[in-house]
Amino acid sequence: MKKAIVILFASLLWIQSEARAQEPAATENPDAASGQVQGPRIASDEPVFDFGMADNAQPVEHTFVVRNDGDTTLVIERVRPTCGCTVANISNKELKPGDTSEISTRLNLPGRTGKQNKTLIVYSNDPQNPEYRLTLTGEMTTAIKVEPTRHFFGQVQPGQKISLDVTLEATSDQNFSITGIEGSVPDITADVEVLEQGRKYKIKAHLKASDNPGVYQANLKILTDHPARGVVDIPISGNVVGDILVAPQDITLSLQHESAVTRYIVVRPGAATTFELTEVIPPDPAIKVNIFPFGDKGYRIQLENIVASRELDGKEILLRTSVPSSPELKVPFRILE
Repeated sequence: MKKAIVILFASLLWIQSEARAQEPAATENPDAASGQVQGPRIASDEPVFDFGMADNAQPVEHTFVVRNDGDTTLVIERVRPTCGCTVANISNKELKPGDTSEISTRLNLPGRTGKQNKTLIVYSNDPQNPEYRLTLTGEMTTAIKVEPTRHFFGQVQPGQKISLDVTLEATSDQNFSITGIEGSVPDITADVEVLEQGRKYKIKAHLKASDNPGVYQANLKILTDHPARGVVDIPISGNVVGDILVAPQDITLSLQHESAVTRYIVVRPGAATTFELTEVIPPDPAIKVNIFPFGDKGYRIQLENIVASRELDGKEILLRTSVPSSPELKVPFRILE
């Protein structure tokens, strides 16, 4: 009898052990078993936008929509384009569960042709996807091939004449004509040479550099009757070099500087082959001036003990030289709040 009771008791223990083995395993996160999401989750129905074929003369614009599929607030820290040609703006950086935000993009690819893939990285507090990627893809074409797309003439003297040639050629069956030429400065003139009627033209442009030394910028606007490319802009830039070159053009300081700072000015020959820097006079006698050779024929001016103040804004450092055309040069102070 006792033996039967022992056997019965052992059988019951075995049945209970098997029943436990058939039960689902316990989880440390009970919400995971129920399929619930923990934390913020960034998502988009269209993370890749295919703009198809687009003319490179016009920007491609698109607005991505992202949302929070999580159960806590999604915080978008920033949006970083992976190239300088894409500009992104975001409408909302804090998204409660279910909220959406719009990220507007503008893709400028002048002169580019062929397949293009440009990515934006959305940085957020999503632990699963802290760097979410949005992509613009498509093919850039051009209705009119332009060579060159811009013109840099390098260094010229004040008032020097500058010339450039621009060729325009149709890339499809659509013919076109040149209907006009405009310049952003009044001294630009241009002539049109027909290389192939309706298909190819050469623009011969002429302009005069500024009489004042410094960076020179202008724009040549070519007007056409092509339905896809009515305007062709050719940026023109270069440096007008005076007898003496001075850099920087001004000294910028911030009122946030609580202590005295040191800054430098470089003076070197431009059109003049040689010169002497005879004197440097700061606007404040407390500013200490040291002059050192720079290269074979230039000078490096060290300005010590400069204290940023509103009174210093607009005042100038006077540079005196031996060049008759530039006996005095001035470098102003710019003070930022």
